[in-house]
Amino acid sequence: MAGAPPPASSTPRDDAAEIGHPRQTPIYHAHHADRYQRQELISSYEGRTGAKFVAAIDFIDIDFVLNLEEHLLNEAGDRELHLLLRSPGGDGEQAVRAIRVLQSRCSKLVLIVPDMAKSAATLLALGADEIRLAPASDLGPVDPQMMIGGRWFAAKSLIAAVEQAEGAVSANRSLTPLWASLLAEVSALDVQSAKAELKSTEGLIRQALSYRSTPPSDEETEQLVGVLLTALQEEPTTHGASLGPSELRRLGLPVVSVDPKSWEWECVWRLWALYWVQIGGPIYESSGASYRPGGPQPA
Repeated sequence: MAGAPPPASSTPRDDAAEIGHPRQTPIYHAHHADRYQRQELISSYEGRTGAKFVAAIDFIDIDFVLNLEEHLLNEAGDRELHLLLRSPGGDGEQAVRAIRVLQSRCSKLVLIVPDMAKSAATLLALGADEIRLAPASDLGPVDPQMMIGGRWFAAKSLIAAVEQAEGAVSANRSLTPLWASLLAEVSALDVQSAKAELKSTEGLIRQALSYRSTPPSDEETEQLVGVLLTALQEEPTTHGASLGPSELRRLGLPVVSVDPKSWEWECVWRLWALYWVQIGGPIYESSGASYRPGGPQPA
């Protein structure tokens, strides 16, 4: 009809949304398809559980907290935070700092360990309100580690070696050159630092427990600290000792054994498999952000 306005047409973006195309351009999306696949899984998990989900796969150092903060921006703290953690450990002070940050942004902190969370990462677990573990999940001792001569040593092993040397030399002076050679890279300052690190563990455990949403009572704290110091520092013969769900539950930790056949755990395991195959190194990721320390970043 003459004079009639032409029919309204959708913009290209509306058309793309209507037929399910990604909002990114085809080449950009292709370059980052792996990341989008993982973030779609995270969004599905959040939609199903109502929780905020963050994955952190890295050593725990001073940058660990900074990278977590990036994924907690605008979190009001009124919902659960589910943290998928895989870490061989790191700095205990930074682990406690991370607990403080995580707990300030949620109503309940749930730690999910599909593989391992050792040393300082185990310390971080002590501040969680719930620790979700499967049969393959693994926590470990919280004995401090020290680097000497480019190698890591457990602080208690270093002290034990020096004490053994002192005893051997005291009994037989002729052994002095042998022990001096074996401990050539260990200074008196190293020994004092090792003792100080061991002594600090109790305070870090207390701090971690106190940051829970519902901290244990003073009496419960004293009992837990004693049990945890014995089980996580004094008894393990190696830093690589493995503690699974049943052992950790007996220590009084809030461990929940997940159903490996549940939708939630399959989602977690699929994510972990993607990180293992696609990334093979450190990464911090949520539904809206992704960062790979030392790796290629989104343009």
